[in-house]
Amino acid sequence: MDQSIIDKVVKAIFDFLGKNVTKEVEKPVQPIQMVEKPAPAVEKPAPEASSEINWADPKSKITSRFSVGEALTLQSWGVMHVPSEEEKAAIISIAQGVGKAADVLEKQLGRHVSINVHAFMRPEKANIPGSKWNGQDYNRYIYETQVWKDLSPEEKAKKTVPKSPHRTGHAIDFHIVGYEGPEGCAKIRAILLPHLEELGLRMEDLNGGWVHLDNLPVIHSRFF
Repeated sequence: MDQSIIDKVVKAIFDFLGKNVTKEVEKPVQPIQMVEKPAPAVEKPAPEASSEINWADPKSKITSRFSVGEALTLQSWGVMHVPSEEEKAAIISIAQGVGKAADVLEKQLGRHVSINVHAFMRPEKANIPGSKWNGQDYNRYIYETQVWKDLSPEEKAKKTVPKSPHRTGHAIDFHIVGYEGPEGCAKIRAILLPHLEELGLRMEDLNGGWVHLDNLPVIHSRFF
């Protein structure tokens, strides 16, 4: 074959390929489509907002397990304490902590548990406007009438009231319905004992007809 013909064929092939490559390069670049992921659902904060609770209504719920009346009624005086904002926060916190403890009990016992509150808020300075008890130390009153009831007035006067976490709203004394008395409460303590750290709670080591839980900082032991 004539060399000139071969050269023309080769040139035609390269011209053809060159045009197609150029066309591919000249194609407009499609912009990258950014797929916007939906924002994750925002969970409701664990503590119920204090503003959502009617602190003047005994029936208003602090959590699903505790009411305002259970937290603020000073049983021996038959009145309700009006809490400060700091006390409200403490009450919500321990109510939730004991609620989680009840969840543990339900899992272990295999049934719903009902909490019977013995003591919650015991203020050192009761805020009960218009009451004869306003400004008085309910926490001390409880010790004098229940813990030190057999002492003389002179002996009581010399006593210093322990800094109970109840005075700031950080503790709840209770029993579980169906587990009353020292024996029943001992069973409940035995179930909760291994879970105190994960719950962020402390528990009193006592032989009584109630279980004490609080969420103050640990000093020596969670079971004290």
